[in-house]
Amino acid sequence: MTRRSHRAKRVVASVRQQPWQRVQNPYPPIEVLSADQVEAILGAALTILETKGFRFLEDGSRKRLKANGADVAGEDGMVRLDRNLVLEKVALAPSQVTLRARNRAHDLVIGGNHIVFAAVGGPAFVSD
Repeated sequence: MTRRSHRAKRVVASVRQQPWQRVQNPYPPIEVLSADQVEAILGAALTILETKGFRFLEDGSRKRLKANGADVAGEDGMVRLDRNLVLEKVALAPSQVTLRARNRAHDLVIGGNHIVFAAVGGPAFVSD
């Protein structure tokens, strides 16, 4: 296929990129739910984890969970988690993490009031 003569050639450097900078949100977070509503949702989620559980298909994951106090009931892969175990492990999570760049001046801080714009093309089958 040939280029049509009326179409201009593409110029690679035609879009000027802004200099790199960290972006922070100066505003406090919007409280969409009240504290009571958040507690109700958290309580319901913990009840589901305790009573119903969820299925882990990978045997190594079930072994690791069992070694850390989870109830691995049968061969169906269902795992139930005690609410205190979940709350204890969640409390260990940091409020923010640093995503390291090759150039340390361009490290990204994830969490807090930091805003991150990033192209993510690698983890196609990851969800959160």
